[in-house]
Amino acid sequence: MENPLELIKSIQKPTKSDSLISEYILENPVEVVRQNLSSLAKSTKTSNTAIMRFCQKIGYQGFSEFKYDLSRYILSGESSSTQNSENPADISDRIGHITDKYVQYLNRLNAELDIDETKALVKSICTSKRIVILGFNRTGLSAKQLSLRLGKIGISSQSIVDYPVMVDYSNILSKDDLVVVFSISAASMYKDVCKQMKQSGCNVVLITMTPQSNLKNNVTSTIVLPRISRSGDISFLDDQAIFFVLIEILVGETAVYLRKS
Repeated sequence: MENPLELIKSIQKPTKSDSLISEYILENPVEVVRQNLSSLAKSTKTSNTAIMRFCQKIGYQGFSEFKYDLSRYILSGESSSTQNSENPADISDRIGHITDKYVQYLNRLNAELDIDETKALVKSICTSKRIVILGFNRTGLSAKQLSLRLGKIGISSQSIVDYPVMVDYSNILSKDDLVVVFSISAASMYKDVCKQMKQSGCNVVLITMTPQSNLKNNVTSTIVLPRISRSGDISFLDDQAIFFVLIEILVGETAVYLRKS
């Protein structure tokens, strides 16, 4: 498999658009695999057509084929510092790279997690009349997981991953109800439902990986976790594992609270 980044570097006589696209992709390869065609065109200050021509110029049928190849290249570990100049990193190197990175971020979670906010959320889980857990797209898995794990210790909750249903619940929930929102980047899509729920007297707790959340004024409290997908290297790791570890912490502490009460 050819290195897609080296293919970009091998372009002969690049146009102005080629140069803009090349520079952005080489500096932000992990970000590129998260973008669609239009957002990449905006980021590179070019056009959809220019990006399509660029991808074809380096040997791909279009942007989708290039993006999937770039994603595979990053996930394969060939781009990491474990790669030998002559031989690609073997499986033990790749396993070590990934596990070491997660250990590093779990240690950060241990050091940085706000104990007071965590204790307050656990108490609210145990004392609220109703519990609703919101998630969308990837964080929908985290919402479902928290609901599932709470059920294992006898606490009923509802996970909601569809925006229209979130809107419906924003008109139903009231005082003494708890709303837990999972959002990696504190997406603005939650703004209206969170605002309505908070105004209705709900305890709205945002669990996010964005310290400067634009939802801050629309929630009761915020728990911020370290974001491994922005770890500063090219490792393209997923954030859900960090959410899942927090969920186990919450469930464990909830079990302790219930046994003491």
